[in-house]
Amino acid sequence: MVRGQFKTMWGGGTFRQNYKSAIERYNAGKTSYSLFKDMVACYLEYGATPQEYFAFGFDKSTNDRRTTFLTNKHKDQAVIKVIGISNRQKYLEDKFNFYQLLHHFFYRDVCRLSCEQDESDFERFCSLHNRFIAKPLNGQCGNGVKIVETQPDVHSLFTKLLSEGPYIVEELIVQSKTMSLWNESSVNTVRLPAFLNSSGFHILKPFFRMGRRGSIVDNGAQGGVFAIIDERSGKLVSDGYDESGNCYIYHPDSHLPIKDFQLPEWDSLLMIAEKCARLMPKPVARYIGWDFAHTANGWVLLEGNWGQFLSEFVDQEGIKEKFDKYMNE
Repeated sequence: MVRGQFKTMWGGGTFRQNYKSAIERYNAGKTSYSLFKDMVACYLEYGATPQEYFAFGFDKSTNDRRTTFLTNKHKDQAVIKVIGISNRQKYLEDKFNFYQLLHHFFYRDVCRLSCEQDESDFERFCSLHNRFIAKPLNGQCGNGVKIVETQPDVHSLFTKLLSEGPYIVEELIVQSKTMSLWNESSVNTVRLPAFLNSSGFHILKPFFRMGRRGSIVDNGAQGGVFAIIDERSGKLVSDGYDESGNCYIYHPDSHLPIKDFQLPEWDSLLMIAEKCARLMPKPVARYIGWDFAHTANGWVLLEGNWGQFLSEFVDQEGIKEKFDKYMNE
């Protein structure tokens, strides 16, 4: 039933690989031919992967409700049509190029490791920072991110990282005490899905991400917990969830209550995000998922991407209509 163009799925992997993974994660091994058939139909009709099928509650939904959800496939295809893959690669996926465009909002030292000519800048960087974070230059979902200790033999360290890279290396962010209370080992961040179109600047279902004990990233794909933010007030309006569908009234490690937490300096964050968007080339700013961290001196920018709208996992409310409206205005 799933062959040809559907053998390799949008987002990677074959249908059967994704089906097996989703069953193990969400359905505790309960399978049937009718379930498999329905999951195939939902991928063909709505672009919903097996993971999205369970995360969006498609196993308990009518077709009318299913049409309201924004799947990754629909999101990516819509954004590619308006913005283009080449623009994403140039302005968002290349993290150093992104930094150069918006360095005023980073408030930290950044260096690129992509060729031998970068060694002198890396030597300068290491002379100022004993520890730093290294991110794959074109990485996603927190994969490959690590904290590195500066070594006396900077040349050997540069050679080692260059052989593994390319990387972008950054001065460590010292998050505010309020944010550190959630999880000390990770920088806990806000994702602002934002649109800049003919009618202005719009935010759609932002969310707060909290890391787990021992993890250096807060990404959902790395086990992090996320909760929906009210876009007007900056208050958390949901309990926490992870990508396996587990619900948390309290953070599983810090035990802080999640719902009703007020994020600091919310109005300031919205103003900064709009300034960033207006500095991006057109049409790239039409849609960007902005990631920010809060420090003692205010909000700092991490990156921009086309990431998932994890809020749909939490409140089970589809946002496809609003997304399409903002993309097409």
